[in-house]
Amino acid sequence: MFPLTTKDPGVGRLCLRVPETERKRLKLKGDAPCWILLDEANTDILPGSFHVEPISYDPLTISYGKFSHAFVGQILKKLAEAIRAKRLHFVQRER
Repeated sequence: MFPLTTKDPGVGRLCLRVPETERKRLKLKGDAPCWILLDEANTDILPGSFHVEPISYDPLTISYGKFSHAFVGQILKKLAEAIRAKRLHFVQRER
């Protein structure tokens, strides 16, 4: 899983700003700018990951959501750049 953040990732991070249409598609909370970080991937087991926040608790509803094919294409290009530059790091998240 690649982290999404509303904090400005700063200079030197391989990331993409998530367009507003993609934010709505994923039902992300708030309206602050959002980035997907592509130089760090979290490894975890789905379903049941404590990193995935339910969109509703009554009833419990978890949506992993998905980006459009066009945005996924942009992500894959940036990800290929990270791999070629040996800048992709995997982080095992513990409970």
